[in-house]
Amino acid sequence: MFGVIVQVYNNAGTVLSDGVTKESYSIELVLTATGSDSSGSETSGTLTGDTEAGAITFSDLSVLSKGTFTIGSSVTGFEDIASVSTSSFTISNSISSVVAVVLVSSPSSYFNFDITVNILGDDDLAYLHSTTITLSVDDGSLLGTTSATTSTGSHIFTVYFTTEGAKTITITAVGGNTVTSTQSITILKSILTTSLSTTPDDSTDIFTVSISVYDSTGASKEMNNGPYTIAIALTEQSSASGTVMTFELDLNPPDGEV
Repeated sequence: MFGVIVQVYNNAGTVLSDGVTKESYSIELVLTATGSDSSGSETSGTLTGDTEAGAITFSDLSVLSKGTFTIGSSVTGFEDIASVSTSSFTISNSISSVVAVVLVSSPSSYFNFDITVNILGDDDLAYLHSTTITLSVDDGSLLGTTSATTSTGSHIFTVYFTTEGAKTITITAVGGNTVTSTQSITILKSILTTSLSTTPDDSTDIFTVSISVYDSTGASKEMNNGPYTIAIALTEQSSASGTVMTFELDLNPPDGEV
């Protein structure tokens, strides 16, 4: 918090005290960004007031935005009294809040989805200082790119979970200060689909078993993550002499199938 003193002078350099031309003057302050790196021009405190003895002190001012600024002052209703501005000054603000946005309400395990993390400064606008953002969960089931550094106030993470269930993601933003927040999300269980190249009817028949990982709805095949460890077993469905088979597995196929 800082103060600004404004005095009204005539051409001779004399303060126009109360009663010289009028009892008081209405003063307005305006914060103006002078650089291209400013996050905004947000302030807190009183920006208007009336002079006493030709002067007024604004004592409760704060600049909430990051950047380089000047403060201009003008007399309301007196166009012949020239406006003036302070010399420029630079402000570094702090992280106020961290907001995560997940557009997919309930993604499936092993399926990629995006988390957009927005870092807001004291002015509730994008925090434009260098910030390292980290995503984490207690059980370690969150994989993908979980850490990044940005100076734009926002970053999109592409991640996935290896297990299903209710999850709480902790988002930590470290810039000029450190702020954390949490995001709750429910991960649904992916499903396996199995198909045979042909239906065998003899012990010497060779056939292919294709296994794919699909989302919980069975509509989308997982093609990006893995490899997966797949276990298959021969189960007796009716009278049989045994449950013995031989097979080979490709655990990291290019088309998302085993």
